[in-house]
Amino acid sequence: MSRVTMKGLALSAGLGLVMAMLGAGSASAAPKKRPDLVVSAVSVSPGKVVAGGVLKVGDTTRNKGRKKAKRSVTRYALSANKKWDKGDVVLGSRAVKALKPGKKHTVKA
Repeated sequence: MSRVTMKGLALSAGLGLVMAMLGAGSASAAPKKRPDLVVSAVSVSPGKVVAGGVLKVGDTTRNKGRKKAKRSVTRYALSANKKWDKGDVVLGSRAVKALKPGKKHTVKA
């Protein structure tokens, strides 16, 4: 799991952790061979952390597409909603290796 030190922020699991994939594109409705990266699982512990505390975040990134996805980056952010926007606070990131179709990459403790 990626360790993220919180300074000046309090987080509750109910606030919402927004994750964004950078690097490989997402598949559209067209049947073309493309990568399609999705975050298929997320873990956060502890469920509540106070300012100065440590938050552990893990995730599984899966390529649901029909073409190999290039290396990418998953960013973790604190958000008041489930949309990525300017108001979100980036907490950290992790590299995701290139993924063949149907394969996944998991970060765990």
